[in-house]
Amino acid sequence: METLRNALITSSCKYSKEHKEILKFIKNIDSFLRCPKNYSEGEKRIKKSIDYTLIAKPISSVITNYEPITADPIRNDYDDFKLFYYCLYLLCFDGSEASCKAMDDITDKAILNKNPNLKALRYYFSLFKETKAIKPLYEKVETYFNSISHLVESNIWAKDIGLIVPEKSWFIEFTLGTDSTPYIAPSLEKGIIIKVSVTGKPKGNGASWAIDINNKEGTIYGNYGMYYDGTDVYEIVIDRKENVSTNKAIITTVELTVKPSLLNFHSLLDELEQILKIKFVRKMRFSYFTKGIKNKKAVDKWLTMSKIKQ
Repeated sequence: METLRNALITSSCKYSKEHKEILKFIKNIDSFLRCPKNYSEGEKRIKKSIDYTLIAKPISSVITNYEPITADPIRNDYDDFKLFYYCLYLLCFDGSEASCKAMDDITDKAILNKNPNLKALRYYFSLFKETKAIKPLYEKVETYFNSISHLVESNIWAKDIGLIVPEKSWFIEFTLGTDSTPYIAPSLEKGIIIKVSVTGKPKGNGASWAIDINNKEGTIYGNYGMYYDGTDVYEIVIDRKENVSTNKAIITTVELTVKPSLLNFHSLLDELEQILKIKFVRKMRFSYFTKGIKNKKAVDKWLTMSKIKQ
């Protein structure tokens, strides 16, 4: 598939004002390491640095035929992925009928496919939700997320264990370890560590948690949940050795019989302990809770349970 960069460059006559402004826009974006994280950052990098009204039309005509929203920014062209979201920002600033039509088409397609990156659309539209042009787009995305709220595993988990969380946005991160000494810092951790991340703002496919397991040496690891590709096969790396002669790693994996999830967490721990011949201390070693979360002790109580109700 043609990259968004090339599609934009060829979308206008080589000697036109639009073409020159598109090249300037792309050059500006190339100088940034990441997507804009707030309104003022986007305003500074787009609204105040280029003539965005001049290039909104060619961008809106190209962007609907390009689907980087489905791309994984780690495994695909990150520069193109980043460019897509800057284009989205530009169209939000423009707010013309053509720009809104393009964003509406992208939103409809993403909702139809339950695209994980709908979460990003939700965030960017929220920055412009007070504007007449973008408000309907924001409301459409919010309606979708409200419709799947009862299916989101983080919400089910929080209710089951008695954790009281804010209605809209919340985040928890905690770790478990095999070492019972007091927690000091990540760089000083010993043994095997499990990190659990849980959010009240799911991705577009409903994914709301991540479970990572690793040791300091990098010879044992497994990554599951919202930050990783969906799969029906779950494995854990139990050994990794570098082959000096071939400059390649020799990796030994074991397939898990338990599907990793919050609701299967105790069964997952049991299987990991059996495979790795270890014992986890079932208590939060390190924890972080965003504001508004109450009854935090419910997580430690849940960890000591033999199982969670399914």
